[in-house]
Amino acid sequence: MIGMLQRGEVDLCVAAMVKTLERTEVIYFTTTVLISEYVMFMRKPGENVAINWSSFMKPFSYNLWLVLLFITLLAALHSRAVSAIQKRYGREEQVFFSTFHEALFYSFRAIICQQSQEEVPVSFPARVSLFFMYITGVTVLAAYSAALISSIAVRKLELPFTSAEGLLEDGTYQLGVHKQYAIHTMFKEAEQGVMKDLYQKNMKMSEDNFLDNNMKAVQRMCYNDKFAFMALFEEMVQYITHNNCTIVVLPAPFLKVTMSYTLPKNSPYLQLFNLELTKLRNTGIMNKLYRNAWLHSLPKGPDKVESLRIQHVLPIITLLLLGLVLAFLVLAKEQVMSGHAIALIREYRYKKKLKILKIAINPKVYLQR
Repeated sequence: MIGMLQRGEVDLCVAAMVKTLERTEVIYFTTTVLISEYVMFMRKPGENVAINWSSFMKPFSYNLWLVLLFITLLAALHSRAVSAIQKRYGREEQVFFSTFHEALFYSFRAIICQQSQEEVPVSFPARVSLFFMYITGVTVLAAYSAALISSIAVRKLELPFTSAEGLLEDGTYQLGVHKQYAIHTMFKEAEQGVMKDLYQKNMKMSEDNFLDNNMKAVQRMCYNDKFAFMALFEEMVQYITHNNCTIVVLPAPFLKVTMSYTLPKNSPYLQLFNLELTKLRNTGIMNKLYRNAWLHSLPKGPDKVESLRIQHVLPIITLLLLGLVLAFLVLAKEQVMSGHAIALIREYRYKKKLKILKIAINPKVYLQR
């Protein structure tokens, strides 16, 4: 378009164009028509669900888990102390926990698992302790269930980065721009800052990062989830709505620019267009046209009900399998220890019988000893 204006083939370019210092030297710009921002676009992450091993721990904070563990231990110590005091004063029939392990397991079932008990303590102090354990357990279980269900049902969009600095630090994404637009020149001629770093360390590494068509950029983002594209939102929105993948806009704008209509150098119509555009802005017509004619956000598709995938529950399934393996190992150890104990008992009995037999055969020798 700039070439057509320079050659005098057209008197006015109605398409809003970014105003740069280099362009002002060869063409005229009218008063500002639109203030826009360069933003980054990328394919929506999370379509390939990653395994989150801490998802079932997230409903509670780290400190809250420690508090629950402390409360469980404290309740177990209290219950065992009650049983010990009752035993000391001769109330054997009221002793409910004979060991600390029993009290700890009981407290864990009541507070963490909210599991009912097949037996009820006889003593009133133990019943009071059990009552407050269950009150705490009901509250804890309700809060955990609500937070866990919410975290599974409400899918928050988690972006790998939210700014150009974040893209540079991430190091796994490639950034592309339109090679015929002003943004390409801005990056190429940047002498410092994040623009220079992005161009030298990221964009310059491959010529494929400089595209000549916005639709190609959208298509590349769809098949390459490690590619981001920077452009004006108003330019890209018409292409984003016609593709086979979900494109998102990073929340942090990169650069704010002014856009204007353009005319050939020394055009006699410049003042006329500036006057009319100023009237449109002062009367509010320009803002009304902008609100009605331009999209300010990406259109939302219909709500989809997403089913849970194996990746969502794999951590808890893995924990179950580890528990089963641990139980089997404990069983094997018990069997080995039990077999060793049985062997020792048999050896002891054998030696005892052998000694008795020797005494029976030669009693004088053993009587002399």
